[in-house]
Amino acid sequence: MSETIGKIVNFCIRNQKLGCLGGYNPSLLTQELSLIESEMLSCTECEGILRDPQHVDNGYRCKECMMDGEKGKLDETKSRLIGKLSAKCPFKEDGCEWEGTVATFLQHSETCNIIGIPCPYYSYGCNIVKTRKEMEKHEEQFLLIHLKMMKTRIDKIEREVRITGGIEWEIRGIKELVYRGGIQWSSCFYVGLYKFQISFQYEYENDPNYVGALIYLCNGDFDEGLEWPFCGKFTMEIVNKTDPSKSITYKFGTENGKIDAFLRPSNGDNGGFGCTDLASYEDLLLKSFSKDNSIILKVFIEHTPKWKRNYS
Repeated sequence: MSETIGKIVNFCIRNQKLGCLGGYNPSLLTQELSLIESEMLSCTECEGILRDPQHVDNGYRCKECMMDGEKGKLDETKSRLIGKLSAKCPFKEDGCEWEGTVATFLQHSETCNIIGIPCPYYSYGCNIVKTRKEMEKHEEQFLLIHLKMMKTRIDKIEREVRITGGIEWEIRGIKELVYRGGIQWSSCFYVGLYKFQISFQYEYENDPNYVGALIYLCNGDFDEGLEWPFCGKFTMEIVNKTDPSKSITYKFGTENGKIDAFLRPSNGDNGGFGCTDLASYEDLLLKSFSKDNSIILKVFIEHTPKWKRNYS
């Protein structure tokens, strides 16, 4: 519901079938319409006075009362006619003396001190409707509740629209690579607008019996406008092809942003970060992992933006 629509909740007919605000409430008008005028200017769906009248196959509907997939065309002549109808504030009995036209009522509704307006936090779940003066007190009294509503909504959005991604990398010739030693590189990939690359390493001076994987942030096309340092959660997994529940998994995070590897890259990358003892040679060469002389390394990355960290 837009801000404007929210503020006219008191003088529009609610379309119960579609759950939206439909046409203008006839009580908005200063004089009663004749039967002919009423039939000509009423919505066939909500039966209110047409708001943004759309010409459809079986008559006229308000724009908000259109059915899914239904096509209509704005009737500008009818819209102008309705806009010129004399109108009064629905709260005249409560002391508002404004009179004008339907077309100018929207402007009045923005300043009327008596008309009920929805809470500015209605999109976060607060359904309170009060006068402007009363709304100021409401906002002060329920500030903490509103902030909790916002956090709940933001968390929901974050769950639904997360910046996530990764790579599933098949590393071939695993036996030869393990015995020979060295490093193999994945192709570069983007998670959101951040560019990454993975290295799979077979030789370490401190522990030659293990292989490891490191994640590198690389110079990308969008670095100038991104948030740095990169903060997020990482999962690396060597897939057990026989029983995925027995896959080798390593998880870590960079929530504090203090790891140099996740600063904005310069000259290619800042060095890698990950696990140097992800799997032993003995485990890696089991048939359940290296079937067909290849292994599958999955890397999953979830970005945690600054606003999300501030609300956590």
